[in-house]
Amino acid sequence: GDDPAPERHQVVDIPKPKVIVREYRRHRLSCRACGSTTTGALPAGVPDSAFGVGLHTLAAILVGRFRQSKRLVVELFDMLYGVSISPGSICAMEQRVAVALEAPVAEAREALRSAPVVGKDETSWRHLKSRAWLWVTATECLAVFTIARRRGSAIVKEILGESFGGVVCSDRWSAYAHLERRQLCWAHLLRDFNAMVERYGSPWHGQRLVDCARQVMHADAARRAGEIDHAEMVRRLEPVRRRTRDRLKWAAKSAPGPKARAKAQEILKLEDHLWTFLIDATIPVTNNLCERLLRYAVIWRKLSYGTESDGGARFVERILTVTASLELQQRDVFGYLSSAIDAHFHGQTAPSILPVTSDPG
Repeated sequence: GDDPAPERHQVVDIPKPKVIVREYRRHRLSCRACGSTTTGALPAGVPDSAFGVGLHTLAAILVGRFRQSKRLVVELFDMLYGVSISPGSICAMEQRVAVALEAPVAEAREALRSAPVVGKDETSWRHLKSRAWLWVTATECLAVFTIARRRGSAIVKEILGESFGGVVCSDRWSAYAHLERRQLCWAHLLRDFNAMVERYGSPWHGQRLVDCARQVMHADAARRAGEIDHAEMVRRLEPVRRRTRDRLKWAAKSAPGPKARAKAQEILKLEDHLWTFLIDATIPVTNNLCERLLRYAVIWRKLSYGTESDGGARFVERILTVTASLELQQRDVFGYLSSAIDAHFHGQTAPSILPVTSDPG
């Protein structure tokens, strides 16, 4: 018979892993006249290391993207490929990868300094057995990580530059107080208002502020879903803005819980920074992007206990920056890292991680 549309059954499999070893023989000869000994040079792009581009790339991704310990990476290479590598060799490969990524990460860091809108957040870190901080600065398509010993405004100025003129979306941490253009994260505000209800002994005042925050979040969700435009969102939130101000004043004056009153007073002082998103559709209502980007790093910190050298800190900063940025842009992480490491071995600069449009925002 004739069956023009047969049933299809596909089985996806992978070939047995194998290692390719290329041997280069370098002759060493002595000059009969002067006695000097010279050795033949390796071909261009051949690393001094015993490990090639593929091993460097896979090691960097296993440690820096999938949070595997160096000893587990050693075990995996032996199990899959029969390659014997020491944990020290993994560290050495990390350092070469960090050097390879130096230029594109520096370029991304500089690009964010001129971005119209960025999100910022930070979390605790361990560096050289002391307390440190891991900072992230991000747009929708770039994310730059920085490990620093400080958590104050000085590091914010160092990361963004003294003359940063864009809008920063963040929580209310005092390190951002010097910034003229800010958007306070409404997800953080919602948590504060819920705290008034649940822990600060002011459920009546807190619940009414929770209702305001939820209206803001719902309007923003409708705009992002395409159900309303920015102008309609502004129209809907104008009465919510007035009610929020009134309810903050009531809470600051008459909430029964002293912590609730103090929190309301603190937020009232920053009232103008609650509504920056109403004047520009590109300004986010929450800083959830940065929180999501930091969540991965928090898990890594708990597994690795931080970094034990400045070189290790640079690797963490750069691998997090590159992998997060490329994933935000939906670009091939493995392919990019392979290209960057290969370029380094050839004495060239790694490709850019900036978006194709060259617009950091």
